[in-house]
Amino acid sequence: MAKKTEQSYGAEDIQVLEGLEAVRRRPGMYIGSTDIRGLHHLVYEVVDNSIDEALAGFCTRVDITIHKDGSVTVADNGRGIPVDIQPQTGRSALEVVHTVLHSGGKFGGDGYKVASGLHGVGVSAVNALSAWLEVKVGREGKLYRQRYERGIPVAPVEKVGKAKGTGTTTTFMPDLEIFTGGIDYRFNSLLQRFREMAFLTRGLTIHFQDQRHDDEMTFYFEGGIVSFVRYLNHSRKVLHAPVYVGKQVDDTYIEVALQYTDSYAESVFAFANNINTVEGGTHLTGFRSALTRTLNDYARKQSLLKDNDPNFSGEEVREGLTAIISVKLRDPQFESQTKIKLGNAEVKGQVESVVNEALSAFLEENPRDAKAIIQKSLTAARARAAARKARDLVIRKSALESMTLPGKLADCSNRDPKQTELYIVEGDSAGGCFCGDTKLALADGRHLSFKEIVEEQKQGIEHFCYTIRRDGRIGLEKIAAPRRTRKNAEVVKVTFDNGQEVVCTPDHRFMLRNGTYRQAKDLMPSDSLMPLRTKLSDISEPGITIQDYEMVWDPKSESWLFTHILAERVRKYFEENPQAREELSELAKRQWQDEDLLAWRAQKTHEQWQDPEYRRQHSAKVKQWWQEHPEHSDKLTEAARRTWANPEKRSRILEAVGKWRETTSSEEKGRYIREGNRVKALRILNAVLEAVDVREAYEQLRLKTTPTALRYDRLLEEHFAGDARRMHEVAENLNCKVLAVQPLPERRDVYDITVEHSHNFALSAGVFVHNSAKQGRDRRFQAILPLRGKIINVEKAGMNKILNNKEVQSLISALGTGIGDQFDLSNLRYGRVLVMTDADVDGSHILTLLLTFFFRHMEPLIENGHLYIAQPPLYRVKDGKKVLYVYSDEEKDKVLERANSKNPSVQRYKGLGEMNPEQLWETTMNPEKRVVLQVTIEDAVQADHTFDMLMGSAVPPRKRFIQTHAKAVRNLDI
Repeated sequence: MAKKTEQSYGAEDIQVLEGLEAVRRRPGMYIGSTDIRGLHHLVYEVVDNSIDEALAGFCTRVDITIHKDGSVTVADNGRGIPVDIQPQTGRSALEVVHTVLHSGGKFGGDGYKVASGLHGVGVSAVNALSAWLEVKVGREGKLYRQRYERGIPVAPVEKVGKAKGTGTTTTFMPDLEIFTGGIDYRFNSLLQRFREMAFLTRGLTIHFQDQRHDDEMTFYFEGGIVSFVRYLNHSRKVLHAPVYVGKQVDDTYIEVALQYTDSYAESVFAFANNINTVEGGTHLTGFRSALTRTLNDYARKQSLLKDNDPNFSGEEVREGLTAIISVKLRDPQFESQTKIKLGNAEVKGQVESVVNEALSAFLEENPRDAKAIIQKSLTAARARAAARKARDLVIRKSALESMTLPGKLADCSNRDPKQTELYIVEGDSAGGCFCGDTKLALADGRHLSFKEIVEEQKQGIEHFCYTIRRDGRIGLEKIAAPRRTRKNAEVVKVTFDNGQEVVCTPDHRFMLRNGTYRQAKDLMPSDSLMPLRTKLSDISEPGITIQDYEMVWDPKSESWLFTHILAERVRKYFEENPQAREELSELAKRQWQDEDLLAWRAQKTHEQWQDPEYRRQHSAKVKQWWQEHPEHSDKLTEAARRTWANPEKRSRILEAVGKWRETTSSEEKGRYIREGNRVKALRILNAVLEAVDVREAYEQLRLKTTPTALRYDRLLEEHFAGDARRMHEVAENLNCKVLAVQPLPERRDVYDITVEHSHNFALSAGVFVHNSAKQGRDRRFQAILPLRGKIINVEKAGMNKILNNKEVQSLISALGTGIGDQFDLSNLRYGRVLVMTDADVDGSHILTLLLTFFFRHMEPLIENGHLYIAQPPLYRVKDGKKVLYVYSDEEKDKVLERANSKNPSVQRYKGLGEMNPEQLWETTMNPEKRVVLQVTIEDAVQADHTFDMLMGSAVPPRKRFIQTHAKAVRNLDI
C-alpha cells in the first residue's frame, strides 16, 4: 500500500496557463519536437497560411527568406491579415491571431473555403516559440506592423505608412531557450517542401532564398500535379501519358494524376489541402479501391484475365505506378496538429467515384496504353508465389518465439524486442578470406580444407576448431557456415618460418603473438604470430599415461594439454534428445530423496577430498571443462553484475581488495614487469635453438640485440628451476614468424567460416587468424547478421528476383517481419536495426543498397524509428600513451592541434576489420559511447525521387547528379 504524504492538494494547486504559456511549456504537442523537424515546422506553419490564401484564390506569389542571423521572413501578396477590432476580444484581429490559441479565419464563414490549418494554433504557436516575431500587413493601401517577444506584444498594432498592394510579411527568430540544439535549417529539406506546394497549387510562384549560403530557387508549375508526376518519372521509362482528372464533388475538389512506368516501385502520394498525409487516409483508400476494381473489371471485360485466373491484388496493380492524389475540402479532419492522416469518411466514396469514372474512360479510349498497364499487372501477378515465399520466411510466431534463423545470424540471448538490437555488417568481405584448399586444424585430429568442410557440413557433420580465448588460453569452438565468399579475388601468399604457406586475401588479419591483429598485406618479415602446436602423446614422457592421443600447446600455461571433445559430444546428444535430459533429471530427483543414499554420499565425498591426488585430478577436470565451455562465463558475468549492484557486497569486496593491496609485497606487484622480461628473453632463445651451443649463441645474440635482457643462466634458474628441457620447449613453442608476403598474379575463389563465441581460429599451417567482429558485441542483447557482399538492387528487380536473393532472405528471416504487404511490425525481433559498413566505396554502396531495400519494402521500419546507421570512427590518433578515436576530419584536426607529443600517429580506418573486438565495442557498439544516426523520412516524395534517380535503370540522371556534386565529395576512397 502506498504511503500517505503530508503534501496538500487543493484548489490553489490547480494551475491555469495564460496566453501562449501552454505552447512554451509543451512545444512538442504543437510542433512535434524541438529538434530540426520542429524548427522546420515553424516555417511550414507560416508558409501554410500564405498557401491558404493561394487556395482561396487571392495569392499568386510567396517569398521565403532565411537570413544570415537565422531569422526567417515569409511574405505573400494575399489579402493581408485583418487589423480591425475583433468583436469578442476588443483587440486587433492581427494581435488576436498571433496571441490567442484556436483563433483564425478557418473555423467558419466565408474567409476560407479550403485551408490546411484547422486548429488555429499555427502562427500563434510560432509566435510563442520565437524570441521575437514581427508582422507587417498591407490592406486598403495602408501598411500596419506589430512586434512580439516570446509571444507577448511589445506595442499595439501601429500604422507605419502606405502599402504597395496587399499581403502579409512575417519575420521571426526561433527561441534558443526552446531550440537548445541551435538554429540550423536544412536548405534542401525546406526546398523539397516548397516544391511540393508549388506543384499542388497550380499557377503559384514560390521563391526561396537562403542568405546564409547564397542559395536561391523559384518554383512555378502551370501543369500542377501532372507536372508533379512528370517530375517524379523523369528518370523512368513511362508506359503512357499521364492520366489526369479534376472534379468538384459537393464541397470537395478532387485532383488525381497517375502514370505507369517500367519500374517495380510504387510511388503514390496523397495530399489534403496541400498537406502531405504521409499515413494516407480516406482519400488514399478510395483511390486504391477504385484503381484495383477498375483494372480488374477492364481485364475481365477484354479477356486479358481468364475465367480461372484470380483477380489482381492491390499490390499487383500498383507496381510501377506513380500517382498524386490531392483533395481540397472545407472541413478536413486530421488525426493531429501534424496532419499525417485524413479521416473524413465521405471523401473515400467521392475519390473512388471520380477515379473509377476517369480511369474507365481512359482505358476504353486508349486500348494500347490499357493493354500495357494490364500487362504490367500480369507480370506482377506472376510474382505472387514469391510473395507467399516471403510469408514463409517470417521466422518467429511472435516477437518472443524463435523458429528457424539464418545460419550466419549470431543471435542474442535476450528475447525481448524492446531490449535487443541487430547489427547488419559486411560479414564475408570484412576481414578477408582464404583459398578453398587452405586447411584448418580440427579438434578431432584431422586437417581439412575449407572445401572439404563445406561438403561434410552438407552431410550433417559437425566440426570443431582451435581458438585462443580472451584469457589467452586455448579452447575449442564449433565451426558454422563454411562458404565460398568471393569469386576471382585478389590474393597474396604468406610464408612462415616453419615452411608452411597460406594464400589469402590481402586484408585478412593474422593474430600476432601479443594478441593483436595485422592484415596480411601489412605483415613484415620476423613478425611473431600466435602459434598452433600439436603432437601425439608419448607415454615415455613424464606424466603421460595415454599413447598417441592428440595434445595441443596452451600459450597461457605454456604446457601441453589433451584435446577432449567428449563434453561436446554429450552436449550435442542432449540437444538432439531433449527428452533424455528430462528423464535423467526426474530420475535424479527421485534418487536423492533417499536419506541413506544422502548420508553415504556425504561420507564418500569427505573421504575423496582428503586425498591430494583426487583434488588435483578434480581441479584439472574443472579447469578443462571451463576451457571447453566458455559460454558459461556469461552466467558468471551476470551474477557478478548482480553482486556489484548490491551495496553491502560491493563494500565487502572493495574492503578485501584494499587489504590485498596493503599486504602484497612490492616484489609481487612487480611480477608483470618480470613476466615481460621473461618473454623477451624467450624470444631470443627461440632464434638460437638450432645452435650447437645454445647457451653461447643466446648470450651473443642477447648482447648484440638486447643487452638488458635476462642472462641465459638467470632465465633458466629464476623461471624454470634449472629445467633446460622445459625452458627450450617453451621457447620452441613461443611463436611462428613471418618470412615473406608475396602478391600473386592469379585471382582465386576464396572461402571463410564463422566461429561463434570467438574472434580467431587456427590453420593447419600453425598460426591463428582472425575470424570476425562478433566478439565486439554484448551477446546478451546484440545480434550480428553478416551479409555476403552486396544485396540485390531492389530498384531494378521484381519481387520474385528480390526474394530469390539469399542475402535478402537472411534479412527477412532475421527481422521476422515479412515484406511488402505482408510486413508486420509486431513480429519485429529486434527493437533497433543498425547497418554497420566500412568507410570506403564498397561500404557506402552496400549501405545505399540496404537503405533502398528498407525504403521500398520495409518502410514502416523507418517510419517507426527502428533503423539506424552505425558510425565507426574514421581515425585512431595516438598521442603518446593516450589513444583517441575521432569521427570526422574536422575533429581529427582539432585533436592534432591539442596533441602533447611532437609526432602523434594517425591511423585512417577504412574497414571494421582493422579494429580488434575490444576497439569495435568501445567505439561502435557500446550503447553508452557509440555514435549512431537514426534513419528518418523527412520528405517521402523526394526520397522516392532520389532513390529512383541514383538506383534506377536510367543512366543520364545519375550521371548529371555525379557531375553536379563531384566537387562536394569527401573521404573519396580510390
